[in-house]
Amino acid sequence: MIRDGWYFTGDIGFVDERGYLTLLGPGGPRHHRSVASRSIPSSLEAEIFLPPGVRHAAVYGVRDEDGSDHIHAAIECDPAENVDVADIRTRITEALSPIHVPEKIAVFSTRCR
Repeated sequence: MIRDGWYFTGDIGFVDERGYLTLLGPGGPRHHRSVASRSIPSSLEAEIFLPPGVRHAAVYGVRDEDGSDHIHAAIECDPAENVDVADIRTRITEALSPIHVPEKIAVFSTRCR
């Protein structure tokens, strides 16, 4: 939804003095795939940040046409490190559950696979 020219997600965040946007977490309902499973982005981000080569990560919900929310993530990796996205998926499955694994992980680096 667009509000005052901004895409409104309901997340709480701020823009710092350098113009960078930092999201602190959900300001409204949590992202969920079903009523039985809810996830807090910060708990998923904590798992994603465990490999040493992950520089930045963001977890967010994407709503599809039928109103279902889906977990997605974006990561930026250190070009000097090898980061395996499959390992991140396995880590989240083991630490949290398979339902918490993001459906899509966008990668911003040539060293992530």
